[in-house]
Amino acid sequence: MMMGRYSDYFNQRAESEKRPPAKTPDNVYYHFLSGLNKARIGGNTSVLEVTYKNGSALRCMVDPGDMFGDKNNPEHPALTWCDSVITDMREYFDHTDDKGNEIKATKPLDSIILSHSHKDHIGAISKLILLGCKLPEVYATPYTKQRLHQHLANENIPPSEWPKVNLIAPGQKLHYDGLKIGFFSVSHSTPQSLGIVFETHEGNIVHTCDWKLDNTLTWGPNFDENQFAKMTGGQVDVLLMDSTGADSDKKPVTEADFRKSLKKIMQDNPNKRLIIATHPGFEENAFEKNRAVEERRNEDRFHFINWTKTAFDNVDVIPPGNGIMHQINLEKMSPVVQVRDGVAYPDTCVGTDSHTPMVDALGVISVGVGGLEAENVMLGNPS
Repeated sequence: MMMGRYSDYFNQRAESEKRPPAKTPDNVYYHFLSGLNKARIGGNTSVLEVTYKNGSALRCMVDPGDMFGDKNNPEHPALTWCDSVITDMREYFDHTDDKGNEIKATKPLDSIILSHSHKDHIGAISKLILLGCKLPEVYATPYTKQRLHQHLANENIPPSEWPKVNLIAPGQKLHYDGLKIGFFSVSHSTPQSLGIVFETHEGNIVHTCDWKLDNTLTWGPNFDENQFAKMTGGQVDVLLMDSTGADSDKKPVTEADFRKSLKKIMQDNPNKRLIIATHPGFEENAFEKNRAVEERRNEDRFHFINWTKTAFDNVDVIPPGNGIMHQINLEKMSPVVQVRDGVAYPDTCVGTDSHTPMVDALGVISVGVGGLEAENVMLGNPS
């Protein structure tokens, strides 16, 4: 499906189902478990709680994320060497303690809602699973669901332990007793990001989640005022915002501004090499994936090189992904002195890389040559 039609589909979607509550709501609470950090970005976890006259309660967790660690600017001195930190949420989940005992949740959740795919909003899910927590059903957009599954796979968590993920979309509402949870599109740096409207008997609580003032995103859907008005009914009683710099009076830089600047840089430097840094997303195992792509692209070449190892004497082949050539030669291949039939020979090396002669430091007679020169010699031609 084309992205434009995809965005239109989400922005036009609405749900009008109504039904009377089976239980009478009593009080509404909104708890922030993390995210109100002093130094570091992340966490961003909260819980909406509705209590009922009969003594029961409904709880919905939003964005169980982790907080990024930084040894130079830690949130707390005790967290100096932590890569990521999550709040203690075990009271919300059935879980297994350190002794293997099954512990029931004192404040059980009915559901988890993921507003978007960034790790500081979904990263705690993998940690909770590894801590032995039993997760309720999760609600997310298709893109966020895919990113969550990718994250769990990167953590080597088997799919049998993944939580069930139900798909949601902007314009849609979930119906509970005395509570409706609606979703609207927000502009953000990752596709299919959502804001949330909690319709309670006390009023509407709007959580923007992560967002930015930019309707020029290539991937959307972008924020839609008409959809927002429809989902809130024009009433916002409590506004919760989760966005870095949301209170700044400076004009935000939009993606259209960025594209314009990037285009100008390319036009002004037609014969220069440009290096553009991009967000790595959740590709923690990017090295292995890139190597797999490289092996598929060069399958015939690698097959031929491996054949030479069996077809000729004194040919050794180091598989791809083990390091750069001069490093492999220095650490694994150079014997310095080799012995054949009782005769010792000094090691020599002709390298087609400017750094290969560094094995000279080990006493190896080494010279560096150009790639074309080396190929000519290997083929028996004068260089």
